[in-house]
Amino acid sequence: MRQYLKDHIRSRPAPIWLSLSAAIIVILPIIGNLGMLTPALDLINAALPAIALTSSVLVIFSYLRSHYYSIIYLLIGFAISITMLIYTIFGSSGSDAAMQGSQITLVTLSAYHANETPLLLRNTIERSNADIVLLQESDGAARHAIKASLPKYYRLRSCSRPRCSITILSRWPLTPIGKRRSGQSDLPDIFAVHIAHPAAPFNVIAVHLPRLTHANAVAHRNALIAMIKTLGPKPLLVAGDFNLTPGMIALSQFEVSSGLIRAVKFTPTYPAPPVFPPLFPIDHVYLSSAWSSQGCDTIARTGSDHLGLKCVLNIRQRHSL
Repeated sequence: MRQYLKDHIRSRPAPIWLSLSAAIIVILPIIGNLGMLTPALDLINAALPAIALTSSVLVIFSYLRSHYYSIIYLLIGFAISITMLIYTIFGSSGSDAAMQGSQITLVTLSAYHANETPLLLRNTIERSNADIVLLQESDGAARHAIKASLPKYYRLRSCSRPRCSITILSRWPLTPIGKRRSGQSDLPDIFAVHIAHPAAPFNVIAVHLPRLTHANAVAHRNALIAMIKTLGPKPLLVAGDFNLTPGMIALSQFEVSSGLIRAVKFTPTYPAPPVFPPLFPIDHVYLSSAWSSQGCDTIARTGSDHLGLKCVLNIRQRHSL
């Protein structure tokens, strides 16, 4: 290839910054794969979309400036990044084809501890017309608004102590599953409940997992997987703030271990400043085989640092608990 370029195309020397950028774009995805050995390196994989986009822009720049050698390296980095993204986004996401059964609308949202517009949050929750609402960080500034939201719905908190930040609202009666985790434990934000749907009862696990660099991040993911295994093959929804994006090895490992299918392919939800769109899809909805997804989308801004996800789901009525 180099000889062909030398004989047929005159390539201008690339500036140092472009050569370094091309090298970084090739090296970063390779280093990201070492996240299997060193979890902190898995954070690089959260930037795969940015790497793919940056390499595309630099390919165009290099072509216009006749830096043809740089194009080769940039395309290699682009190919690695986009291949990893395509595999993780579409290889583990569920079908949007509807199955015959009951339709259920689910909303998952981080209420945000420092939410300055709790009334906006309450109004958004009520306008969503959701059957089930999973709220993380519900013990912060918006806790009174959440308590007043959907007053006719059933509700449960993960526990009554500080740092138990999950609240679940449901159109149908719900009961906790298993022993609730102590409020003194580190980030006790994995909460399982049984929803007494009249036609097809099912289980829900609401989660707020710590960031990848947290000392107990692996332990919490393992605790979540163990809870999923304990509940067995019964109809199950798992949703919330995973603090992991598609492309990250930790999320792929969770999907393989849990056997669940992601309902939403690639929908950025974080951060959610007032003007700019979010960059990272860290909020997810996972389904057991009893479910199918008719699609997921973000909901209106609520004063949170996340956008919420709203999914329309179908559950087969022949399943029972």
